Amino acid sequence: MPMLPAEESNLLQIEALNQRGGRLLTFVDLMEAGTVSEDLAAYFLCAVAGGASFITAAVPGNSGKTTLLACLLSSLPPQTEIFTIADIYHLHAAQRDHSGKRICYLVHEISDAPFYSYLWGSYVDRFLALRGNKKQIAASMHADNPEHMEQVLVRELGVSRDRFNSIELLVFMRMDRTQLGLRRRVASVYEAVPDGKRRPVYLWNPKTDSHEPIEAPRLPWCSEANLSSASEFIRTARRDNIRSIRVFRERVLEFLQSGGLRL
Repeated sequence: MPMLPAEESNLLQIEALNQRGGRLLTFVDLMEAGTVSEDLAAYFLCAVAGGASFITAAVPGNSGKTTLLACLLSSLPPQTEIFTIADIYHLHAAQRDHSGKRICYLVHEISDAPFYSYLWGSYVDRFLALRGNKKQIAASMHADNPEHMEQVLVRELGVSRDRFNSIELLVFMRMDRTQLGLRRRVASVYEAVPDGKRRPVYLWNPKTDSHEPIEAPRLPWCSEANLSSASEFIRTARRDNIRSIRVFRERVLEFLQSGGLRL
């Protein structure tokens, strides 16, 4: 079944994140590499499909934060339009949108580098302010924990603390060198909570090279029933060896439109 034009556009927006050539990786690739676990991939699917906004982060370049960002975008709810904030003019256009459509506003990186869809300064607060009813935001940046991210966003760039605290999902990557080469892992995952503090829900244990649940997820879309259903979906994608971001997105849409998750 051919994809709708809006979904074709979404795939182009996701593909534009590909900075290093080759094909974009899927969650199946990341599980095979050990970057994420099956449980973590299922959690991400529930959170993003439910409407969570998210930022992926790491300090060194080439850690995988942009690859993970693309994978998370492949889990967006059906009928969601990805709108890339390519520059401040796109930001102005997004601020004027009152259509009521479901939109995910994407910034490739929160950074002062002069590249496509990189945003910095006071514009970052305006970007994060786009989050709201039927509106998700997605971005990457250089930071290695919530405190570091808060230092950059709130103290340096003047982002509203409430705005920062409202971002449901912060995901931090780690890269190190082993005898087998570079190893990339999701090192920690934090949820927002009403009191403004961040709760770790998953942490990577380098001794066992495993992702360990720390606290039960509290995001409303991450119920036990949804996580179980999402895990089955992820296992099937892994069994079917889904290595195409297009095919993975098609599968996600079919899964969600058939009521695979209670959202």
